[in-house]
Parts: sequence; C-alpha cells; structure tokens
Amino acid sequence: MMALGMGNDDYYWYIQQTGKTPFREDLNISTPMGLLYQPENKPVPASPTLSPSAMYGSMGWGTLRSSWKPDATMLGVKSGYTWNHAHADAGSFVLYHKGENLLIDGGDVGYGNPEYSSYFVKSQAHNVVMFNGEAQDAAISITP
Repeated sequence: MMALGMGNDDYYWYIQQTGKTPFREDLNISTPMGLLYQPENKPVPASPTLSPSAMYGSMGWGTLRSSWKPDATMLGVKSGYTWNHAHADAGSFVLYHKGENLLIDGGDVGYGNPEYSSYFVKSQAHNVVMFNGEAQDAAISITP
C-alpha cells in the first residue's frame, strides 16, 4: 500500500522480490488487494536505488550487501546495549550468500519456555565472539 500511495520504485521492487506467494497469484488488478500485490502492473526497476549497505542506529543493526541481486552476499551485525528484554547478543552477526543462510542466529522461544532464560538469552545461542570463553552477562537481559 505504501508503494502505491507513495509511488516509491524501491517499494515496488521489494514487493516484486518478496511477494510471490500462492495468495498473491489469485489476486488481479480488479480487486483492491490485487492493486497492492501486483506490482508488475507498473514497471519495476531492475534493482532499488537504495545503498546496498546501511546502519540502523535506533535498532542497533548494520547491514552490508554486495549488491541487490538474488545471488548477493549480505552480512548483518547487531550492536548496541543489552538491556531489559534484549538478549546477550551485542556483536552477533548473520551471513547470507546466494539466497542461502550461511551463519544464522540461534533463534528464540517464548518467555514461558524454560529454555528462554537457560539458553536463548545467552551469548552461546547467538553468533557472538567470546574471549577466553567469557560471554556477555545474560542476567542483564532478563532483569525485569
């Protein structure tokens, strides 16, 4: 909807890359939702005009991409403070290459799951470099 309302070619490009689902294929231009999910009704640029690398300071993430092509390499790095409900994962990273996950994050579970506080909030559950086996203090991340 933002792509149509704002006429931003980068949004059209993103929808074209990610919106190929069986749900979308059943929609056509004659329906309101069809307008949202059929970006091919408007010429879509071959790649976005956005920089392939960005820093999202308020989120504490940085991304580095080799390009916007499907076979690109992308490195994402998390930075910032560990506080409140955050995990002890500052400095963790993920790496994708040619559409494949090479280095992934350990994931997460709900707060009610016993493994949440015993494993998933700890540095060991994430791609974090530890020095001399010392991890970040997970107690900080689960303090109410």
